[in-house]
Amino acid sequence: MRTAIFLFPNLTGHLNRTIRLSKFLKKHNIRVVYVGEQNLKKFTFQHDFEFYLINSSPFGIGSEEWLNKEAKDKWLESIIDRFTNKQFKTRQKELDLM
Repeated sequence: MRTAIFLFPNLTGHLNRTIRLSKFLKKHNIRVVYVGEQNLKKFTFQHDFEFYLINSSPFGIGSEEWLNKEAKDKWLESIIDRFTNKQFKTRQKELDLM
């Protein structure tokens, strides 16, 4: 069976634009899976779509400092994350498992 995957950041406002498309795809025997954080689960089940939990953060959007808010030196940790592609590698690992 063919599958359509919607991968969203933790912003529920982006979801509403996909409802009609997802229902159209399901009607044409295409499996629809929404991938995201826990708060996305209610939306997907409410609209009878599948849900796959992912815990990694989006990469390349400048969120390193926010993700390192607990670190003593956020700025340095953020630079290291960018240099090592930490967010990308973490997200890639989760998507490979999916």
